[in-house]
This record gives sequence, structure tokens and C-alpha cells, in this order.
Amino acid sequence: IELRDVFRVHSTPEGDAAALQGLTLSVNRAEVLAVLGPSGAGKTSLLRILAGLDRPSAGSVRVFDLDLAHTSRRALAAYRTATIGYVEQRFADSLEPDLALAESVSLRLRFDGVPDARARAHELLERVGLAERLTARPEELSGGEQQRVAVAAAVAHRPRLLLADEPTGELDRENAEAVFALVAELARAEETTAIVVSHDPRAADFVDRAV
Repeated sequence: IELRDVFRVHSTPEGDAAALQGLTLSVNRAEVLAVLGPSGAGKTSLLRILAGLDRPSAGSVRVFDLDLAHTSRRALAAYRTATIGYVEQRFADSLEPDLALAESVSLRLRFDGVPDARARAHELLERVGLAERLTARPEELSGGEQQRVAVAAAVAHRPRLLLADEPTGELDRENAEAVFALVAELARAEETTAIVVSHDPRAADFVDRAV
């Protein structure tokens, strides 16, 4: 991943506001990186650009040799589908309340017609310590358990880039540390490049590098 002199400007009723101002950053393949900073520092703007959801206002962004600043909408949609796994801060938004855990984790794979979707879901739920809860619904889990399922669902399709946006923002200290460790563990096991953005400095304890 290569970002050079990236700006992201948002229009507001009070005028233009720059979320990113001249960001330059390189991330190595299969590196697990934490981006730390307070609310309003531009962390989510960075992830949205890397996910192809927003375009930079200026500067260059290349991810796996794809120029995100000058790629068509159709190509960006294909890039998101094939390349990106995304973990939200609000884990409840990532899980379908009416689906059992195994179905939530395998949902994307079943849509893609992957033949071993359920086996992959079972494997991941075992790795996140929820092998005995395959048929449980999200409402039956604690917040920390729900976020572990959300992480498993985000890596189920083996994305090349995993993006985690404040994944512990709604968790207590113990569960936050468990989720940071899990994101790093699964990223390394899958040889996935991962970027975790957080205001919590403890994220730095679980990654290869923090900025």
C-alpha cells in the first residue's frame, strides 16, 4: 500500500474541512499496522479511501498496484468485493440478528457459491473460541463475542486487506485486548495485510508497527 501526499476534504455547512492533510504512508504486504489518534484525526477517512468507498481529494493511493484515485466505480466495486474485509466499530451492524453464527460467517461465501462455505465458517468460529455456539444468535452473545464473530466473518473470504475501524470502541478493557489480539492473529494466519485504526494505544501491543 502506498499513499503519497493524500488530502481528503469534506464539505460542511460551516465550510470545507480537511480530514487528511498531506498523508504519506507505506504498508508492506502482510504487515499488521495500527494507526492511532484521537477522534477527528482522519482515521476513518483513511480506511474509507483504502476500501474504495471515498476518493482522495488530492494525492495518490495505490493498493496492490491498483490506482484507487483514478479507478472506475465498477472496478472499485469489484476491488471491494474481492480484496477487502471490513470490521466495523458497531459489531451489531455486522451481524444479521436472525442468522445463527455459522450462517453469518458463511453468508458471503454462500453468496459467492463457495462449496466449503460452512466448513470454513466452522473452522473460523473454532479459531475465535466459539465452536460450541454455531447455532446461537447474536443476541445470545456478549459484545466481545459478537465482535469476535464479526472479525471471523470479515476474513472468511480470505481478503488481501483487512480494515478494522475502532473495532474495540464499544468493548471493555479485557474484551478490547482479546479483539486486538484476534485481529492480529487471524491476519497473520491468513497472510493478510491488516490496518487497525484506534484511539486506544493498547492496539500497538498487538501489531507489527504503529503510526
